[in-house]
Amino acid sequence: MKICIDSLAVNHLHGTGLYSYNFELLNNLFEIYPQPKYELIWENNEIISRWEKYKNINYANLNLNRIKNNYSNIEEYIKNNNINIYHSPNNGFSIPFNKNCKQVITVHDLIALTDSEYVDKKYLMKFNDIFPNSVEKSDKIIAVSDFVKKELTNHFKNCESKIEVIYPGCSNIFRPIEKEKSKSFLKDKYNIKDDFLLYSGSIHKRKNLDKLIKAFKKVKKYNKDLKLLIVGKNNEKREEYYLNLKKLVKDLFIEDSVIFTGLVDYKDMPYFYNSSAAVLNLSDYEGFPLSSIEAMSCKKAVICSKTSSFEEVLGKDSILINKNDISIIKDVILETVNNEEYRNDIENKGKIQSQKYKWDTSNKKLVNVYESIA
Repeated sequence: MKICIDSLAVNHLHGTGLYSYNFELLNNLFEIYPQPKYELIWENNEIISRWEKYKNINYANLNLNRIKNNYSNIEEYIKNNNINIYHSPNNGFSIPFNKNCKQVITVHDLIALTDSEYVDKKYLMKFNDIFPNSVEKSDKIIAVSDFVKKELTNHFKNCESKIEVIYPGCSNIFRPIEKEKSKSFLKDKYNIKDDFLLYSGSIHKRKNLDKLIKAFKKVKKYNKDLKLLIVGKNNEKREEYYLNLKKLVKDLFIEDSVIFTGLVDYKDMPYFYNSSAAVLNLSDYEGFPLSSIEAMSCKKAVICSKTSSFEEVLGKDSILINKNDISIIKDVILETVNNEEYRNDIENKGKIQSQKYKWDTSNKKLVNVYESIA
């Protein structure tokens, strides 16, 4: 069997949840399911060194014009290479218009439909042009949570029978590391020395980083030495919001206490999680809060928004709060940082909860999907 998988996120989306999802999916899939021949749509001159041992992988650079949503080259490649299954893991954005094999898409979110104010016009146009066709043409739809499945069935008729909910896994690199070792690593590589709260993810207005910064200002009255680290890519289309946050930090006179690291190496993230006092995600919308699971896998207390996907995925083993109440955010941060018994209880429960999300489990379900339609 030949399986073709679009690897856009691995090539171009470092520092995002899509990168983590696609990289770990492939990394595990090659190990547990070596039988097929894998054809990766690849737009990079470099390949992943750890994958060189696999002799059943071919890298195909098809010179796609993704800006104009022209995937005719994928269509031809599928036809000419006898591909059995084509998988578009990035919301189905690269599904060809004409169908030449079985097709699978992974849907991470429907934010363009449900909260369109959070996406730019270019993305909204792309979504509206491509996504309905991808849903219609796909043989199977992987939804990353029940929350995403519900949104799909609410917006697209007659697709429920094609949907399989498969939670993403969490990489084995995310595990507890002795705190002094982690802090020493961050000091040597990033010159980060102090205790800190951590946010990791997109620098995007739906993440409510302005509210987090305002709450942190109040926290500083009680803990002057604590820092706030905001880890994530902050250039290109994220730059406007990032600059607004920088201005807010300046206006609040906490420039010395808020650190924007920009993009950091994926393999360094366990050291950031393990060195933190707590990890926060006050996002309005998450299809699957992967960074929160990564933090919990590192045995860290997670403070997050009380919204559907957080409640579904994290359960009662994180601290769910009203993201709109700055005073409550402040109080919860202080309780978590200062109350060791409370913090340890949350950390222990979160670690147990995170064990539910393993790539072996996820990809065994994905293999069943592949084989059911092949």
